[in-house]
Amino acid sequence: MKQLLFWFFAFFFSLSIFAQKQTVFEQELLVKVLPSVTSFYQVHFSYTDALLQDKKVSIILDKIITIQDIVYTLSSQTNLHFEFIDATNIVISSFIFSDKITVCGQLFSNQEPVVNASLQIGKAFYSSDDNGYFNIKNIPYQSEIIIYSFGIQKTKIKASEHIYPNCNIITLQEKKEQLDQVVIENYVTSGISKNVKQTTFKTQKLKVLPGLIAPDVLESINQLPGVSNIAETVSSIHVRGGNADQNLVLWNNIKTYNNSHLFGTISAFNPYVVNQVNFINKGTPVQYGERISSVIDIQSNYKVAKKIKAGAGFNLLHADMFLDAPIIKNKLSVQVSGRRSYADALKTPTFKKYEKRIFQNTTVFDNQLEVAQSKNNSWFYDYTLNTAWKPNAKNRIQINHLFTQDHLNFSALNADKSNLYIDALDTKNQGYGVDWKKEWTSKISSQADVYYSQYNVTYGFTNESVSGILAKKKENTIQDFGVNTKLKYALSKHKQIDLGYQFTVKKIGYFLQEENNINAASNTVNGNSVFAAYQVNVPKKYLFSVGVRFNKYSSSKTFYTEPRVVLQKFVTPEFSINTSLEYKSQFVSQI
Repeated sequence: MKQLLFWFFAFFFSLSIFAQKQTVFEQELLVKVLPSVTSFYQVHFSYTDALLQDKKVSIILDKIITIQDIVYTLSSQTNLHFEFIDATNIVISSFIFSDKITVCGQLFSNQEPVVNASLQIGKAFYSSDDNGYFNIKNIPYQSEIIIYSFGIQKTKIKASEHIYPNCNIITLQEKKEQLDQVVIENYVTSGISKNVKQTTFKTQKLKVLPGLIAPDVLESINQLPGVSNIAETVSSIHVRGGNADQNLVLWNNIKTYNNSHLFGTISAFNPYVVNQVNFINKGTPVQYGERISSVIDIQSNYKVAKKIKAGAGFNLLHADMFLDAPIIKNKLSVQVSGRRSYADALKTPTFKKYEKRIFQNTTVFDNQLEVAQSKNNSWFYDYTLNTAWKPNAKNRIQINHLFTQDHLNFSALNADKSNLYIDALDTKNQGYGVDWKKEWTSKISSQADVYYSQYNVTYGFTNESVSGILAKKKENTIQDFGVNTKLKYALSKHKQIDLGYQFTVKKIGYFLQEENNINAASNTVNGNSVFAAYQVNVPKKYLFSVGVRFNKYSSSKTFYTEPRVVLQKFVTPEFSINTSLEYKSQFVSQI
């Protein structure tokens, strides 16, 4: 009973004490509140009446609250600067830029605190805590606070609106972005892209495929669907069941007939000076003819060099170099490149691996042939020369030259050294071309090129013994001259018409000799072709291309008509249905 009475009187005593010590102001004018503050804390305020006009505050006067806390509250609610001159004198004034303040707040987004957000004030950075709260001291009054956080829109707030202890909740907005369409550029390996018309190889971005020691555009084609390679060489590309000689291989519009080094192990085209390769295995445009399988269109860079570029390198097969130099600023430049193997001077372990692969099941590596000693001397080299000339903004001329050569000389003595066998093989391919592009108007442009290509292969076998010399020789020569013209007329933004004419002359000859028996022949074939095509291309909606090519060859009385049709319809922006129809003819084949 005594304890109950004690707690009863204690409760009412405490209420009376608190009631005596607290004074509450709710949205009262500051000018009316300051006299009470002055009396309660025994301090003095200095100010001008105009400064306090219409300023309202809400505070509690209590002995447990210090005058410093009251001043902080008044400052944050009125946006005025309260400065202690001494312990009892306080001056009220407007803030200026040099005044230092303390700011605070709590960051929220979607009703969740934004943890570890970055707050930038000038060149200084701060962060919010695990509850999204921040408290920053001694910053300029007129500072701007920039708030960053992952998934949150960048937000700017004024420091003057968040003066301590007025720690407001700051709501941040989520960052929503419209993402661009994702286009997969890497097809098989980096540097390869694919569309309905063709597969394009950007050689500057092309990576080394597994099992190779350098980028190789023809080897990359072997990895594509629809391409088979029974011999596993770059010179035996079979597209959709076609033969290797049924592929049209162009280097800057020059037809080529020998496209590899080391008997098909690497391509004869230096990948470091080629700009891009277009591989077309269906829906072939009408300007391509004379082959019934695929088109491999290799193009170097047409741009005039602005400054000298040079490079050199080597691997365990060959050394290479290139030089690209301007002759006339922004008008004329020349590019030279070259590669050469050095196996005739030094056979590296890599070359020996290639050699074993190349010559397996031949006399060079025939396990049934017992020899006392043998010597295999083989090498290759290639070089290119490109001249880019831009006389004005509407004309571009390129002069191209390509030369490749492979050499093999294998000699072996049999076990009793009574016979010396010699195999000698030389393969050469050279091409020359001039290409002129002109823009006549904003809608009409043309392209004309002249080329000459020559292919030579010579093989000789000799068996020297005491009884005499047995010799065999084989030669094959192709000379190819052509003129191509094309006119492009843009009917509108999405429609165009292509017209063109092509003329070719091919001289093909062979020579076979075995002892005194000789068999030789040569033949010349002319070809005339005209073509026309109409195309409508609305991106992400549909593509329609229809064309026809007419061919007349001197070796045949037949007039060949080759229709070509390509249709692509987008069901959605990411899904399309494609179909193509084409008819082709070929009048030169390899036996």
